[in-house]
Amino acid sequence: MSKLPAVAAVCMTAAVVAGAAPAAQGRRVLVAVERDAYSPAGSALAGALPDGSPMYLVKVPHGRDAQAFARQLSARPHVLAAQVNHSLRLRPAQQSATGCEPKPDPAIRTIATATNSDLADVGGPTRPIAILDTGIDPSVAELAGRVLPDHDVVGGFTVPDQDGHGTEVAAVAAGAAGGMRGVSPTSPVFSVRIFNSTGNSSSDIVVKAITAAVAGGAGVINISAAGAVADATATDNRVMTVAIAQAFNAGVMVVAPSGNEGKTQADAPGAYPHVLTAGSGTALGGRDLFSNSGPWVDLLSVGSDVLVPTPASICTTGYARVKGTSFAAPAVAGAAAILQAVKPGIKPQQLFDLVRHAATDVGLTGWEADSGFGFLNVLDSMSAKTPPLLGNEVDDDIMFAKLKPIVALKLGKAKTLKDSLSAAKDNTDVFRIKLKKGEAISANVTTKVTDALFSVSLYDRNSGAMDLTNDVTKHVLGDSGGLSPTAFMNKRVKKSGTYYIAVETADTLQDDTDAVPPEQAYSLKLKRQKPLPKKKAKKK
Repeated sequence: MSKLPAVAAVCMTAAVVAGAAPAAQGRRVLVAVERDAYSPAGSALAGALPDGSPMYLVKVPHGRDAQAFARQLSARPHVLAAQVNHSLRLRPAQQSATGCEPKPDPAIRTIATATNSDLADVGGPTRPIAILDTGIDPSVAELAGRVLPDHDVVGGFTVPDQDGHGTEVAAVAAGAAGGMRGVSPTSPVFSVRIFNSTGNSSSDIVVKAITAAVAGGAGVINISAAGAVADATATDNRVMTVAIAQAFNAGVMVVAPSGNEGKTQADAPGAYPHVLTAGSGTALGGRDLFSNSGPWVDLLSVGSDVLVPTPASICTTGYARVKGTSFAAPAVAGAAAILQAVKPGIKPQQLFDLVRHAATDVGLTGWEADSGFGFLNVLDSMSAKTPPLLGNEVDDDIMFAKLKPIVALKLGKAKTLKDSLSAAKDNTDVFRIKLKKGEAISANVTTKVTDALFSVSLYDRNSGAMDLTNDVTKHVLGDSGGLSPTAFMNKRVKKSGTYYIAVETADTLQDDTDAVPPEQAYSLKLKRQKPLPKKKAKKK
């Protein structure tokens, strides 16, 4: 029996996010709200986001465009996000050139050697790695004893993994003994199956799977699926991006592949904020030609000509040779799990930066669109100094800012905050402040990064939870008037209360960002100013 190649075995098609495909449009919109009382009329409960916020599916009214209806719902008070509930599917199988192979003897250590994880020893189990895929076969020798009970959000199965892709991905992340060695051989894994027995899924299923993975105690979530977002609007996956941000905020790293089209192309979910995105390549040869490039790529790992264990129902030999960025991503997931174990207390943003910055340079020093920050290097990551914590991620919108401490400002005293943005990975920071009636706030953003651009805005006390994400501007009291290397804003308020300062840079999915650097450290100088003196009443 020949094995399906990973390059085409499990991928989100363009229909995952592209509004142009008729099958993707569907007639339902997925809506996340602050609580049940704000559910749209006629909707049905569809699950919850990682923070417990409920999600509903609502039918699109007859004659209405689904995307326009989603945008309308997004603008409603107490709605966190809304998007078309897209259909997802497994791509048609393609014949593999090599297919099934005999069990290797001795065991293959190609991935472990290439990623410098062969000698990585954490002294025990890590936090679990959740595999959002087609399932995991617990009988595979390389995973025996470490496959935890599944948290599948779809049912109707008679076998643990009907396709084999999920098992193969899990083995790259955590395989031990048997015929091949993965990156983190002590990591427990569990399946959150997102495709049903006919190979179909939908956006609400993926969001529920992310929630299930967080609830199941995962330290890392691997989603080895990708699909082009070139034809999508900015609103097409807002509920999913909120779910990913909430997982990150809960200390769970999300890893995804860059995609296999061999183009400079944004793929979902790898192009979304706070997703650690892996392309395929080698430390010496650089990016494989089939692996996508662009500002969304964080680093490379082995994804071509990979020998992996697979269920006996797929290959009677138990092993197959596969290819695709689907297998670069789980190597990074395994590395992230190791670092969580050896650096307890590391914050998600520090872990995110550590995995990238400790990579071995491929070609140019530092980041480049072809290879990101370089090739995955696990031992160097383990011995590297933990990066400084800039900011307090996640702070992408009002909802997240409300979970963070208020920035204490003394009247008449300037305070400078240090933080960083990324056009591809994190293009917004929001800070919560207190102002009294009549006081003014000045905000000045400066940077030493060449070509970095910023804007700064003040949002009022009644701002919605996701106003920035949903492009709601009615609560903006003042702004810097566009992107600038030195953004400045000054505004006096009429009422006492809590206000929000938003610092933004360009967004790679919406703006021309060819010249924008991947990381933009900045300083935000805030100064709270006393009210203007009251005018004296004229004497009669």
